[in-house]
Amino acid sequence: MEKVLILHSGSYRFDKENGKFELGKLAKLRLLACAKLYKNKVVGKIVLTGGNVFGEGHPTVTSLSVPFLIRRGVLKEDLIVDGRAKDTVGEVELSLPKILKAGKVTVLSDAEHLKRVKILYQNRKIKVEFLAAEDVLGQKPRSSFVTKVREAFLRLWLIFDKKGFWVNKLALFLRN
Repeated sequence: MEKVLILHSGSYRFDKENGKFELGKLAKLRLLACAKLYKNKVVGKIVLTGGNVFGEGHPTVTSLSVPFLIRRGVLKEDLIVDGRAKDTVGEVELSLPKILKAGKVTVLSDAEHLKRVKILYQNRKIKVEFLAAEDVLGQKPRSSFVTKVREAFLRLWLIFDKKGFWVNKLALFLRN
């Protein structure tokens, strides 16, 4: 059975200059690593997560990610798109049925975010392989101080909130 990659999507933003929604730096980093793994035949199928965080009528993260990956050689038929999740916990929850069906699964995110993602999967007793996008691309982790503090705080909160319900609320609050 081929290996399946679950890609935790990353953020996107509205660029006022060109009037379009664009993938954020971390989303692009994760997608570039994903495309490299696919091109090198490390993974065969890619599950894209990431929904509409800006509300109705706005694009989902996955709708921005699909063309990005296709332009880099990923075949559309190898993409499994699930644009319902609006946050990390939602991405984990929605990926669980796919993980349970697949034989070999790898979860990809950036190094700092992956620390929290690992805890969420471990708290659900789901065993998967984890890859940091920076490791795939041969880069050093470059998270900002603010991102490191935010992620550290959210990981600490997972000690009390094993499934991440309140962590999601805090993440949204800290994002704004």
